Amino acid sequence: MPDPSDADNVERLQDEIDESLENLLIFPTLKGLNRCADLMEEYFRLEMKVLTARGNDDATIVEGHERIRVITSATLGRGGRKDPFASCDSG
Repeated sequence: MPDPSDADNVERLQDEIDESLENLLIFPTLKGLNRCADLMEEYFRLEMKVLTARGNDDATIVEGHERIRVITSATLGRGGRKDPFASCDSG
């Protein structure tokens, strides 16, 4: 079972990401983009922890990991930021 506080934090992060994205539409700044990217990295890391704790099978977790990698890469673009999931590669 996932830690209930992790699930609560996932929901909180989703709300913060939504708000951050709305702010980016109004005031597109590099600082705002970086803040949004940081929130997304934290969200995705925590979401994978929750998925793993729920006992999802390996295929579901790998599929989720790949989806997260694509979203994160698209969000971060080529800003020189390190891929937060590079150390998770399995092959």
